[in-house]
Amino acid sequence: MEDNSLATIDEAVFHPSNHPTGLDFWGIWNNPWNCNKSLCWILDSDWLTLENPNTVECSGPGLLNGRKWDTLNELDLGCQGLYERKKERAEKCWRINQLLNY
Repeated sequence: MEDNSLATIDEAVFHPSNHPTGLDFWGIWNNPWNCNKSLCWILDSDWLTLENPNTVECSGPGLLNGRKWDTLNELDLGCQGLYERKKERAEKCWRINQLLNY
């Protein structure tokens, strides 16, 4: 998948239900990735781990041009809802931890 002018990729391409025997290694570098909401699923995935995200970079939009994937977060991509859910989960875990350690 590397060097294929991919700007975005749908979750279904990598989803385990579409690969019952498992995924082979697919390189995704050297593509002009448009780092926006269309990639939020990658940050929210509990089944996908990107190999070497420091070798994959954004071609846009704007200030994200040239940024490596390993430096991106939910707010960079415009995933406000995902950011809020993760923040709530972290706060809930912190409160539980505080109760257990009291």
